Amino acid sequence: GRFASQVVQPSRVDIGAVKLKRYQPYVKQAADLEIEDGQVDLGLAFKWASDLAMAKHDLKVSDIALVLKSLRARLPGEKEPFVRIASAEVKGAGADLATQTANLGQIAVREATATLRREKDGRLNVERIARAGKTGSPEKPGSAPAAQPWRIDLGELSLDRGAVAFEDLALGEPLRISVAPIQLKAE
Repeated sequence: GRFASQVVQPSRVDIGAVKLKRYQPYVKQAADLEIEDGQVDLGLAFKWASDLAMAKHDLKVSDIALVLKSLRARLPGEKEPFVRIASAEVKGAGADLATQTANLGQIAVREATATLRREKDGRLNVERIARAGKTGSPEKPGSAPAAQPWRIDLGELSLDRGAVAFEDLALGEPLRISVAPIQLKAE
């Protein structure tokens, strides 16, 4: 016989105490960033539905909870960390593949510091993180229309005891500025 559709019941996944440094080889493939320390806990509920006859799939992820602790990352060749985050927490996030919507819920970051630097050539150090991607082939006439963009909402964002250090080496006389503490709450 032929099955017209298959539905997977709602499920839940919880993963705890994942040491991020262990996954540095995967990070290296996507970004020029060296993870020195950090741990993450992740939990989420999901529902996957698939209509085999129509070749359609639906994935809904909800109740996402992510806790990041003690993140420390640096740019290759640098001695000091580029970013440090004592803790970051995401609560109540979710996404729906069919409607192409995502809600980031509440994001709370505590004790985060970042070091930004403009090099002598005028480039920012953060530009070094992104790896150059492969350029896709140009779109051909009559090809499928572009997919609808995703809608991403954020319920609440807070930053407690943040700091940014900025160094400008492109000036004749290097400039160093620090901004701290940074408190932010957006809804």
